[in-house]
Amino acid sequence: MWPFKRKDPALRAVAQHRQFAAAQATNLLSKWNKNSEQIDADLQQGGRALRARARDVAKNNDYAKKYLDILKVNIVGKDGIRLQCQAKTSRGKLDHDANLRVEDAWREFGRHGSCDVTGKLSMISAQRLFISSAARDGEVLIREYNNYPNASGYAIQFLNPDLLDETHNADLKDGRYIRMGIEYNASGFPTHYHLTPIRNDATIGKPQRAKAERVPAQDIIHAYLPDYSWQSRGYTWMHAAMVEMHHLAAFNEAAIVAARIGASTMGFFTETLGGEFAAATDGKQGDDFTIDAEPGSFRRLPAGLDFKMFDSKYPSDMVDDFIKRSLKSIASGLNIGYNTLASDPEGTSYGTLRSFSIEERDNYRMIQNWVAEVFLDRIYRAWLRNALRTRLVNFPEDRYIKLIDVKWQPRGWQWIDPAKDAIAFEKMLANNLTSRSQIAAEQGRDFEEVCRQIADDNDTMKKYGLIPAIAKEQTNA
Repeated sequence: MWPFKRKDPALRAVAQHRQFAAAQATNLLSKWNKNSEQIDADLQQGGRALRARARDVAKNNDYAKKYLDILKVNIVGKDGIRLQCQAKTSRGKLDHDANLRVEDAWREFGRHGSCDVTGKLSMISAQRLFISSAARDGEVLIREYNNYPNASGYAIQFLNPDLLDETHNADLKDGRYIRMGIEYNASGFPTHYHLTPIRNDATIGKPQRAKAERVPAQDIIHAYLPDYSWQSRGYTWMHAAMVEMHHLAAFNEAAIVAARIGASTMGFFTETLGGEFAAATDGKQGDDFTIDAEPGSFRRLPAGLDFKMFDSKYPSDMVDDFIKRSLKSIASGLNIGYNTLASDPEGTSYGTLRSFSIEERDNYRMIQNWVAEVFLDRIYRAWLRNALRTRLVNFPEDRYIKLIDVKWQPRGWQWIDPAKDAIAFEKMLANNLTSRSQIAAEQGRDFEEVCRQIADDNDTMKKYGLIPAIAKEQTNA
């Protein structure tokens, strides 16, 4: 009855056709999730299981282990991310004396056994542990100790992220709330961390949570790379590749078993009905006739037996193609190159390898900056406050503001063909398109330190009556 009538099916089809293709409810997309869950809800339900499986593949999967090693090598390297103090004099020039004294004290703090409460870490190994923990667990939990009984009065302690209980959630007074073990004020700023140890109770037979310790947020470094603005906890960087890693490992195991069976079993003997062999054994069940094979030998079978060859078809030519396809998917999920992950240089040229390397290294530089911001800057400032108080850094405490002006020099990389790059750098310098400081920084070196080394080398050569190469060229000119 007018004005009420059923909507024309054709109009409904047109309306659905105008939707986003990925939002349509078709038969092919019926199993695709349409609900927008909060990331914290996902982490509350599956965060602990995801972290446990990430730790398992890190221990038992060769590609996961290599991924973590690649990150440690390319982000931290052998020398670590180094401090370069940039304190200036009243005239705006670098205060070389003050900077060297602070850097020397920081280097002493970073020696093995000095910077953490366990005495097991150096600053370089702490950086490597930071990266491996962030990539494997998705987050790093560190406790800071001020007024600590060591030379600088400061130390750090790496904690297990499991201490933050995902099931510890509550709404408190004045708009405060607890989410997954972290307490926030009404504005969403973390104020305290509830560290809840796990203890094993033999009488109960399952892990039990002990009483939580409420630690001020100012004493905790909780570092993770958030993908959502409302995200409270981190999750493993391997999350998109872990399922493929698991399946590939299972496939490799099955392929190896099949190949071993194929290499061990050559064939089977079959009996002819009424044959002499059956009569000789009285037809008893379980009689097993076997012959050990020897190279270059031929044997005659007893009457009544026939031989059937066994061919398992393994190893198959398709195995390598399947593994390569899986590794390309895993490499994409880990955001590193397939050739790097698989140690496979096949089909790569200098230009292709350089193109992929540039993209990888940009990702490494992004992570290096993140480590400097959330980890190194934080502990340097706390260390400096305590070192000024203990007089390890022998300056008045009001010099703190000037001495926190620092930059961090991460490792750099050499290219595959350094001769071509050297020529390119010379042309860029000649056209004022770069600086020597920038070139040194890209290679992970401090230009001022390079200059000091060159000057020391020249003095040493002159001491022994040798002429430095540059001076020789100038003399010839």
